[in-house]
Amino acid sequence: MFFVGALHARDRRWRWGLGFAAALAVVNLLIVQGRTGQLVLLVLTGYLFIQRFRWRGVIVAGTVIAVAGIVISQLPDVPVMARYNEGMKEIQNWQYGNKDQTSMGLRMQYAATSLRIIAEHPLIGVGTGGFERAYGQQIAGTAAQASNNPHNQYLLTTTQIGLPGLLLLLAMFVVLWRTSRRLPLAEQVLARGLVLAYLVGNLFNSFLLDHTEKLLFAWAVGLLFSGLSAGRKNADGSK
Repeated sequence: MFFVGALHARDRRWRWGLGFAAALAVVNLLIVQGRTGQLVLLVLTGYLFIQRFRWRGVIVAGTVIAVAGIVISQLPDVPVMARYNEGMKEIQNWQYGNKDQTSMGLRMQYAATSLRIIAEHPLIGVGTGGFERAYGQQIAGTAAQASNNPHNQYLLTTTQIGLPGLLLLLAMFVVLWRTSRRLPLAEQVLARGLVLAYLVGNLFNSFLLDHTEKLLFAWAVGLLFSGLSAGRKNADGSK
């Protein structure tokens, strides 16, 4: 949001101030332990390049990401690489049903068990709020710990209300993406950035279940789209 504001600010002081705030936000994100946020940052950076420079943005974004990846990979002790290396080891050491308390080990267990639940109830799921009970039944007799959240919104939705529910969830994001064409350019970029952030974040978290994230989503969608009317034209002049 800071970076988009800087791009569209007319006053030089605002442009530099918002740009500095964006830089601080990126630094803060890189020194914390949240891998999801870092991945979202990578995706949004690529989107901004593509949105601003079109096909050339694909080349620029790819080059920037590749160079950054090479530089960071040569610094294994920095927090970003340390967390990703730790995550890879956790995945390699994971085994189904074991009492694994690592971040990626737990997520692997959640995903594998959720897929088993979906295989048994593909069309209607186990019902809203039924994940915890179904999960407990699946891991009965193993050392795995109980859970009420698979840390993946797509798996959570599908286990509870089936594949039709997953399609509806994805359709919601498609509608938001398409409707954003009717917004002014800066707000369109923010709206599509929000959609991308939640599409990616929901792979590793249940953002529409987690209290803060679901409220942020509802607030941001309401704020960004509140000015639309039924007959308003798109930013490019079309309806």
